[in-house]
Amino acid sequence: MNPGTALPGTYRPPIVTPLPQRVPGRREPLTGGLRRGRALICGLAALALCAADARPAAAGAGDWQHYRSFGGRTPLGRITSLAADARYVYAFTATGGARYDKLKDEWDFSFPRQTPAFAADFTAHDRYTGDIYFVAGSRLHPFSPRSGIWYPAIAFPAAVRQLAFEDRSIAARTDRGIYLCDRWNSAVTASERDPSSFAWVNAGGLDWARNDGRLSFLWPYSLQDRWALVHPLSALAFEPATEYVWAAYDGMGLWRYDLLTRRGEQVTRGFLASQDVIAAWGDGSRVGLAGRGGVTLYDEAGGQWQQLDRLFNLDLATREIRALAFDRSDILIGTGDGLVALRSGDDFARVLTRFDGLPDSRVNCLALSGDSLWVGTGGGLALCRRPYGRAARTWNELRRVIVNGIATAGGNVYLATNRGAFWLDGRDSLKPRRFPAEDPAELRQELRAVAADGDAVWWLAPEALLRLDPASGGWRRLPRAGGYAAGQGLALAADTANVWVGTDAGLARYDKAADAWRTYHAGDGLLDEAVPAVWSQGGHVWCGGASGASRFQWDK
Repeated sequence: MNPGTALPGTYRPPIVTPLPQRVPGRREPLTGGLRRGRALICGLAALALCAADARPAAAGAGDWQHYRSFGGRTPLGRITSLAADARYVYAFTATGGARYDKLKDEWDFSFPRQTPAFAADFTAHDRYTGDIYFVAGSRLHPFSPRSGIWYPAIAFPAAVRQLAFEDRSIAARTDRGIYLCDRWNSAVTASERDPSSFAWVNAGGLDWARNDGRLSFLWPYSLQDRWALVHPLSALAFEPATEYVWAAYDGMGLWRYDLLTRRGEQVTRGFLASQDVIAAWGDGSRVGLAGRGGVTLYDEAGGQWQQLDRLFNLDLATREIRALAFDRSDILIGTGDGLVALRSGDDFARVLTRFDGLPDSRVNCLALSGDSLWVGTGGGLALCRRPYGRAARTWNELRRVIVNGIATAGGNVYLATNRGAFWLDGRDSLKPRRFPAEDPAELRQELRAVAADGDAVWWLAPEALLRLDPASGGWRRLPRAGGYAAGQGLALAADTANVWVGTDAGLARYDKAADAWRTYHAGDGLLDEAVPAVWSQGGHVWCGGASGASRFQWDK
């Protein structure tokens, strides 16, 4: 197993949940027909739900891979509880969970299929039955990973703080003392045994870990990354019958430690720092994905991942991230409150706003070309140059124009705005110009994005894709109706072979050589139907959405 370099989240079609064979955590009496009947009804309902939700994977679905927020500092990503058995590690956040298959070295984010309607304080694994118990206040909610079925909750007299599993009973340490739940008849009674006679497992909080000598090497229960930022420990779990312990850190994901050597390895390398992905950028072999919570950088050549969410003087999780651009020297992040400029490897960021010369502090898009950074804002266009201390130039002709997209090609700069298409003439001191009135009508209407591929410039309107041949000045309009069977356009990317359109209802691909369209949806392997960010490089296209990112290898 090499979790540090694995590509997690490989797409797999849904699996229909089998019927339950027993009630977890207790022995059924011969007279327990009513209980079995209820379990059977639950199983049939779950089976119908899963069958209705299942969609077959298209051919080539294995070419898709998914990346999600997990192990980060966002509410969706912070791991609050862990459980482990011989094959799986179960990690849970405040709103869901995931299961890591140690044998296959892959993650399953469809686990559990039915998200519980309660917030769990912690979870515990029953080594006798293989079930997982979710503790929420004074109630235990049994879940069977084998069948995917939730069973009736077990109520204790007070809030549960610790659990212990024995052959005949389940022990719970509560605020009123220790109680036992009989596995045979589910009766809950007070215990008179010495608390030290129980083998307590996971508990809410980490106080129990501080008293365990095997974990002393984890003190002070935090990690420090290359940005010199502290990431506190959020959850721990022992792996049964082995010398391993699993640990989760805020912003650093899930780690596995060998208790003998005290060495650890990161398993969630490759998961996102952000909760969603609304901006993407690439440079060489590196790809960046940004959204609410932070920025994730991935070097495809070296397989190295880096999460960027908190800096010395700035918390990216508190910023509305809208755009991203970078190269080997700098990382530039467009936010709703200005442009964040950061030197690679540094932990101190400079923030540029309208007080530093930007037309508006709301940065919608970025384009980095050499030493020139083009900044599209909610009030016009700005040109910044290294070291990005102030805006070097703005254009009065574009004041109060909302710039949605920027592309550079042939010495010119092309803009997609709320007032249509503009271009800055590189032969005439970058003077802003409009296109002739006889060109497509969309050029005077709102345009969502623009991209250049060397031979053509592509503009994205809500209902059409427009192609400009800069050499001849000729236009071609490719309408959505009768062209690409997807939703309204949101994002655009172009490579040597394709033009990619991210829409609010799927991903559309225009094969330039074949002059043909192909659309992709969730059944094909796309993580989210709405695609507000798309980037293509190195034979892969990256698609951002509300749940994370999808990567599709299109050149196979």
